[in-house]
Amino acid sequence: MYCLQMKRLGNVRTNTWTKAEVVAFLQHAYSKFEYRNVGVISQIIYELQPPRLEYKDIFKWTWSDIDDEWDAGLLHTLEQQRNDFGFQDYIAPQIRPIKGEYVPYTKFRFSKVARRIINDAPTLRKDLRMRYLPLS
Repeated sequence: MYCLQMKRLGNVRTNTWTKAEVVAFLQHAYSKFEYRNVGVISQIIYELQPPRLEYKDIFKWTWSDIDDEWDAGLLHTLEQQRNDFGFQDYIAPQIRPIKGEYVPYTKFRFSKVARRIINDAPTLRKDLRMRYLPLS
């Protein structure tokens, strides 16, 4: 049934992100410390937009994966991140340590926290999906 609908509709996406929505998402993510690392991952995805980028790859990025040729705004964000989380390996781990160790987000956990940010932010549409962020 779903395939038939998509064929009739022409694979129309109504939940792509506008630049204003990305900015609102990042502002809300950076306004609360518990959401901050999801904001960092989302900003990396939005600004770099490499082809076939998988979220799960970015979850495991370490400080050595940073490229000095990236946008100055992103590098500034990552420098602030290093000041707070540079004592461990991952760029944007889960905020709370698990068994005394900071671990990367899982796809499931990242999705849950991102959904909470979207639902908490008053200016964001509730039909937005993180999987469409780099395609906007």
